[in-house]
Amino acid sequence: MSRTQEENDYVWSHDKRLAEISTKSGPPTADDLDYEQKACGLVRSMSTLSPAERALWDKAVASGDWEAAGALSMIGMIRLDGHTSDAHGTTYDPLNTEITVANIEKYFRYGFVDSAGNPAPQFQALIQFLQNNPAV
Repeated sequence: MSRTQEENDYVWSHDKRLAEISTKSGPPTADDLDYEQKACGLVRSMSTLSPAERALWDKAVASGDWEAAGALSMIGMIRLDGHTSDAHGTTYDPLNTEITVANIEKYFRYGFVDSAGNPAPQFQALIQFLQNNPAV
């Protein structure tokens, strides 16, 4: 994020797709968010999600479950860091670890910690979302 305000203003006023996304009614899709992150020079958490995982994000957002969608974004950010450790010090490759209830409980939920030292509550929401949508 080393762009000046002038550069940001230029992007927002000259990028047609970004303008369409910003005026779109309803929640953004994972593809919209990925484009916005890329165009604005932000961390591209959506870029590490597979098409099926992006569809899962779209379904969570469409159902109003922003907590579950937030966990998917956090998994995208975890994947940007490469190999990491779970709560027990076991190293794993988040980029090649499927998003499942078991993998969230064992690995991903320990990638983010809240101020009380607990795994982020969004991961619990994603676990619940996956359990309620087994066909996803």
